[in-house]
Amino acid sequence: MHGTWSIEEDPVRANRPLTSPDGRPVRTPAGLKFAGVVLLLACAAVGCATGSTAGGRSASPAVSQPTAKPSPIWLQSLQMVSPRTGWALRWTGNPAGPGNPTLAVARSTDGGRIWTDVTPPAAGPLITPDRSYDVLMAESASRAWFAVTLVRSESSYGVTPHRTEVFGTANGGRSWTSSAPIRAPGTARWLDFTDPAHGWLMQDLGAAMQQSHVQLYRTSDGGRHWALIAQTLPWPRTGTSGSGLPVYCDKTGIAFTTAQTGWLTGGCNSLSDALLVSHDGGLRWAPQALPIPAGPCQRNGCAVSAPRFFGPTGFLTVGGYPGTGHLLASHDAGATWTTVPLPAAARSNPAFLAFDARRGILIPIGPQGVIGRTFYATSDGGRSWTQVRQGMPFRKLGMSVEFVSPAAGFAWIQGGDATGPAPIYATTNGGRTWNSFVPLG
Repeated sequence: MHGTWSIEEDPVRANRPLTSPDGRPVRTPAGLKFAGVVLLLACAAVGCATGSTAGGRSASPAVSQPTAKPSPIWLQSLQMVSPRTGWALRWTGNPAGPGNPTLAVARSTDGGRIWTDVTPPAAGPLITPDRSYDVLMAESASRAWFAVTLVRSESSYGVTPHRTEVFGTANGGRSWTSSAPIRAPGTARWLDFTDPAHGWLMQDLGAAMQQSHVQLYRTSDGGRHWALIAQTLPWPRTGTSGSGLPVYCDKTGIAFTTAQTGWLTGGCNSLSDALLVSHDGGLRWAPQALPIPAGPCQRNGCAVSAPRFFGPTGFLTVGGYPGTGHLLASHDAGATWTTVPLPAAARSNPAFLAFDARRGILIPIGPQGVIGRTFYATSDGGRSWTQVRQGMPFRKLGMSVEFVSPAAGFAWIQGGDATGPAPIYATTNGGRTWNSFVPLG
């Protein structure tokens, strides 16, 4: 798995709800908006086409290969799984231009230069401008899941039941299975799978002023059927539900390491609410203590990244600007955590992209989420760091960076922030030099 970091305004200090991993704002009864510097695990959306059988009973063929000459496209999210192969959510037109473009699932096998639309045909009826919410999780070159919600009415957000379906592919998007519909309030926001069978979908019911209402669903058949297993108190009530999920704290993601153990992360002024752990598959949640002082979070707010594990070794970050951020490591499958010493220039708000138990890249984040020009690489789990001066600045609004290995990385600008076709930047030497190209589809 890889990580993605983007330039936007600090969500904790602005008291705004978090965006989804694809960077799209979540609509709330009050209006919405936020963005932040938190680990983003890939994201999602859809195109169009015609039907297939729902409920997971059959597979639907993917959209046919395009025959027209490729033209520049706008990306909303990018999830590269190797230096050559990746998945993305791309706009069907210029998001800043006329018309009503939607998002489509796309896949590339040449390092992000040419993209093919692989949107599930059965998702077409759910994809409508301004009324669809979606999330994409790319696990490998062949396997991915895509969830989309069609909202019945924006004015009834978080209250009126909507329609959500989850689609899965094991052959690179050539065909998809579709789930039985989920008819409930909330919109698809986060997806996580530990294996081809076990997965979790967290639905967003609205967020504002560091309060976030969610519902958590679980599947054990690869996403064909989903059961509600935990939720916060119903909108607009506050407090903590019987499942242990608090309304307080903007939710930032979920991450399971086994079918039983997982974490739910958030950003707020309460460190105890920003990291929750479950040991029964997500039915019940409890705060997990971290070996860092709570005072700075109470003053400035903190955002916790979803942990990433490689066997028993895992990493997560706690950050918020201004203040001192932290990189934490666990060597007992998340039972306990210890702090990892950081370079002085990266202590304010660090982002850590781990590739295995020893190797990773540390990205310093400054005011307004500005990505630093010098990255830091480790090959011993953070005991020592090597400076890597980047060959280009990351100053444009909406610019995101991800690495799939210590050498191979990508940077891009989200379509909604681009004034024209935005290039993708690629590096094969850890960022010392970058080459650019315009993605085509």
